[in-house]
Amino acid sequence: MNKRRLRMSDDIASCGSMVVQFVEKHGSQFFIVTKVEELERMALFVLWQRWHEGWYAINAKDAPAKPKYTVEQIKNKQLGISALEEWTQYKKSSDVFDRSLDFNRQAKDALKKRDGWLAWELLWIRQSYEYEKCELIYPVLAVVLPEGSLLG
Repeated sequence: MNKRRLRMSDDIASCGSMVVQFVEKHGSQFFIVTKVEELERMALFVLWQRWHEGWYAINAKDAPAKPKYTVEQIKNKQLGISALEEWTQYKKSSDVFDRSLDFNRQAKDALKKRDGWLAWELLWIRQSYEYEKCELIYPVLAVVLPEGSLLG
């Protein structure tokens, strides 16, 4: 068992349960988990839902088009500043595209192998993405009130 999975298992065990909230574009989903295996099953379910809804669809043919000139041509000042800006934008877009392809490959692998921990890690990595927020809520298990009137 890897360290993060073991730590999560300990966290859940110490609280007795945990609520996992996914805040999405059109609403939220809440899941109660009482052990790490339930967290993994829930993660597979959410990843599977999103996969079939097309959240992570990407096609290698949609990769950004590489500029017609080389970095060397830009460095040799054969081209203007707009060429440098175009190359910079291509590099950023290409990096985002490559990360999306890698995420897609890992998500496909998690679903194919029913790897719940990988599914959880993938969802957790994307928690800061728009419409993919994920929160862990640790419930308060016991509330203690003082004796007598609560007004005085």
